[in-house]
Amino acid sequence: MTMVCIARGRYIIRYATAFEDRGSMYLQMEYFQRGSLRHWLESATPPDATQRRSVLRQVLVALVCIHSQNLAHCDIKGEVSFLSGNV
Repeated sequence: MTMVCIARGRYIIRYATAFEDRGSMYLQMEYFQRGSLRHWLESATPPDATQRRSVLRQVLVALVCIHSQNLAHCDIKGEVSFLSGNV
């Protein structure tokens, strides 16, 4: 199986490789130390409005980036959005 990631941008996760094992498909991507957006929003110390706006802006920039490359993301949700470094 061959997969090629063609989307490029500051807020786009870099894809490394993919493999299949016992009927399951696995994607290997870069590591994000802060975890998922959903985890961050549901954390013991919830983000304030300024932090939430900043992250939303970054998500929107990423969507504009992939749409400008004639691509679509069909599964946008907190579980598949990841945070790195400071928000």
